[in-house]
Formats: sequence, C-alpha cells, structure tokens
Amino acid sequence: MKEIIEKVKAEMIEITNENKNKTNFDHWNNHIRLVYERGHELAIERKANIEIVDLATILHDIARIKEVGPIEEHNKYGAEIAEKILSKYNYPKEKIEHVKRCIYNHQDNPKSSVEEEIVADADAVSHFDDLSTLYYLAFTMLKLDFTQAKKFIKNKLEFDFKKLSPYGKVKYKERYEKILEMLFGYNE
Repeated sequence: MKEIIEKVKAEMIEITNENKNKTNFDHWNNHIRLVYERGHELAIERKANIEIVDLATILHDIARIKEVGPIEEHNKYGAEIAEKILSKYNYPKEKIEHVKRCIYNHQDNPKSSVEEEIVADADAVSHFDDLSTLYYLAFTMLKLDFTQAKKFIKNKLEFDFKKLSPYGKVKYKERYEKILEMLFGYNE
C-alpha cells in the first residue's frame, strides 16, 4: 500500500515542479500536499479506505497541472490520467476505478462513497488551510484589483463551504465562520 502511494507522490511532485517553472506557483506545497494531508486525516477519522483517498487526493488536480482539457473539466481528464499512472504500477483495476470516481466526483458531482466525499471535502478545505493560494489566484493569475479580489475570495470560500458534505459542514463550520470574520469582519 505505502509503496504505490510513495511512487505516485514522487511522480506528482516531479510534475508539479516542472509546472512551477512555468507558472511560478508551487501546486504541490500550496495545494495538493494540503489536500493529501487533510484527506488522510479525514479517511482515518471516518474509517474510509486510506489508500484510495491518498491516491485520489494526490492525483485530483493532475489534469489542471498538466493543462489537459478545459479547466472546468479537469476532474474528467484527471480521472483518465490517473488511470494511466496507476496502471503502469500494476495497481488493481477495481481500485483504479474507485480512485477515478473520487477524482471525477471531487467537483460538484454526486458522491457515491465516503472516499469521494473525503476527497471533495479535503479539496475545499485546503483553501481554508492556505488562504494565500486564493490571493495568488486572484491577484497573479486572474489579475483582479483589490475590490474584485476581495469579492472573488469571499465567493470562493462560500462556494467551498457549500460544496462540503454534511459531515464536512459540521466539522468545518466554526473555522469557516472565523475565516469570514477575520477577512471580511462578519460571519454568516
């Protein structure tokens, strides 16, 4: 179990390092690592399949990083790329399918397993863990002015909270409200 995770993690770090040179953004340290760590914690807490969650969180944004397909469909293309990566390590087909479902459904799609919920929750909560990522996106990538950036960040945090599973909403509600109060002077 651990060996496949370490191999995929090493490959993903290499891919993100190559991309970092183009974008000046460290996708591994500023997002994927956070999603992986949060997902691993949630998998233990919720007694889910840790191996599936670990692999899916590591690979969930692979299409975005490799710039494959439209960004709004990175979940679909990411599932396909994950299958190729996991297959080359002779990972069992039924487990590959589960990882693919987690990646495909980490966006707004309905979830059919606790592992899918965990990957989506970990992705959303990663923005609570590192707000600087949202500022980088707003100012550097989207080139927004201060007022636009503030609105973008508020909307993104609200969107992320709304997409959490019922379990995630209970677990992260207080943290979400504290972030809103700190950044915008109120909570909802």
